[in-house]
Amino acid sequence: MKNYFAAANTPKGFFSFYDNLIDYDTAKTIISLKGGSGVGKSTFMKQISSIAEQKGYDYDYIYCSSDKNSLDCVKIDCINLVVLDGTAPHLVDPNYPGAVGEIVNLGRYLDKNKLLAYKDKIVEITLEKKKHYSMLYNSLAAAKSIYDNYKIINEPYIINDELHNIANDIYYRFIENIETPKKPSSHRFISALTPKGFFNFVDSLAKDKIVINLETTFYPCAKKIIALLLKKIDSELYTEQYHCVLEPDEVEHFIIGNVLVTTNHKDLTKYSYDLDTSCINDKNEYAYNTLSNKQKELYEQVLLNAQQQLGVTQALHKELEDIYISAMDFVDMNKEKTRIIEKIFE
Repeated sequence: MKNYFAAANTPKGFFSFYDNLIDYDTAKTIISLKGGSGVGKSTFMKQISSIAEQKGYDYDYIYCSSDKNSLDCVKIDCINLVVLDGTAPHLVDPNYPGAVGEIVNLGRYLDKNKLLAYKDKIVEITLEKKKHYSMLYNSLAAAKSIYDNYKIINEPYIINDELHNIANDIYYRFIENIETPKKPSSHRFISALTPKGFFNFVDSLAKDKIVINLETTFYPCAKKIIALLLKKIDSELYTEQYHCVLEPDEVEHFIIGNVLVTTNHKDLTKYSYDLDTSCINDKNEYAYNTLSNKQKELYEQVLLNAQQQLGVTQALHKELEDIYISAMDFVDMNKEKTRIIEKIFE
């Protein structure tokens, strides 16, 4: 089982790879769940995956980038099934509804008369939530600008020839002879920002893999090596590429065949490259550069503000959930869920 994210809250706003999540040529069933907060979409996906696990099927959990405990999607590749949250901001519908997909509106089990009593409160919470998401994205953009300054200060310390040497060593030792299907690569996130800081599911990728770790205090070194490796790999070969939340156009981990290349996870492997030792010039000056360290402190302060904004949005989301839960007809909805489950596993 793999755990990851198909989207992320980034300095560019909500950044989504949902279009890359579904292979419409192979998908047999795509179920897009509609309905607001609290109608039971995430719970339903967990019920489906629980049955899949009982049957011995492998599956992927794709989590919500704003709440790592809430599911946005479950994929069961062995039966070509995708069940996902099709509400904003994802807005994913089957390309061929009725043929290989179904739209299921769980919101129709809401008692609208009960919700009318909460109309003003729902509007108030929704607008407040939107405001704090805007503040979150502004804080992340500010953090990214400070991080860019940090990179400018420290780029001169990088020994680029050593980055190429390490990339070549990894490629020829571990990757050169790997054969994978010739099809478009997958693009995802393995990390997300939470109110308590960054969280990742990298350990879920490591199962049955040869893990190559790039250990460094200066993250751009690792990302440069990963970019060099991906450039060397035949672009037609399938890879799983996991992008950086702060720089969503850049890849920070990837899988090809049975090899995972990752950063700062030496606990997962015996194959670890110490980039600070081999790829950094003037190590004392790098470590004690006052301007660099001030940028790092400022970055952490601004990032903390982003975490706080995300915490507010989660609390507001919980308020909305409680309102919608109070208006749900779970008895009739469970009958609908039973029908869908029986159809999936018939």
